[in-house]
Amino acid sequence: MAQKQEDVSLRVLLEGPYGGLPGRWYKGFDRTILIAGGSGISFTFPLIEDWLSRRDSNSTSELKVVLATKDVEMRIWYTEELRRVAERQRGSGTTEFPGVSILLYETYDTAVGIPVSRTTSSGSDEEKGKEEPRVQSSADSTTSPFGIKAFRGRPDTGATVREASLQQSVGTVGIAVCGPAGMVYDVASEAAAQQQRILSGHAGASEVWFHLESFS
Repeated sequence: MAQKQEDVSLRVLLEGPYGGLPGRWYKGFDRTILIAGGSGISFTFPLIEDWLSRRDSNSTSELKVVLATKDVEMRIWYTEELRRVAERQRGSGTTEFPGVSILLYETYDTAVGIPVSRTTSSGSDEEKGKEEPRVQSSADSTTSPFGIKAFRGRPDTGATVREASLQQSVGTVGIAVCGPAGMVYDVASEAAAQQQRILSGHAGASEVWFHLESFS
């Protein structure tokens, strides 16, 4: 708005910070998963930067970031912010970012301006039959220091948690989510299912830790 009307002043109210992640988060995990949607996407930046600053150069730990947005410009903004994160890391001596994967899902069909139906890990076969075609990779993916992969469609966040938790080579999994109610429900439900699996003594990750950041 300021760029469009340079002579207009805006009053901005800033609040916070509130809350914070428990200490367990900062001890690290073999695999860390950040899932966010809408304005909750901004929640991921400090966590990505913290993960990078704590990661040992010989570590095999991995960070996966899954994002969903209806805003077609969000990918450009997010990529630019990640460049700033990369610049700060390079200033402290880090030049490479192995183990990081960032997937950004654009939930609008840009051709017709209609949101793509949400794909979840639950639901009836009849409901699944009414969904839009599966997620497709975007042909114009924006490059970044972290190699963002862009898609059109909605992520199956439940499957993301399940796949990470069932890998035999993964000892601990840490999950943090900030987004709309449907996204949070899918992630929380699958995290709970994987925690129940651990209690039942089945194979897979030995710990699945979950954190929900309030979204409004």
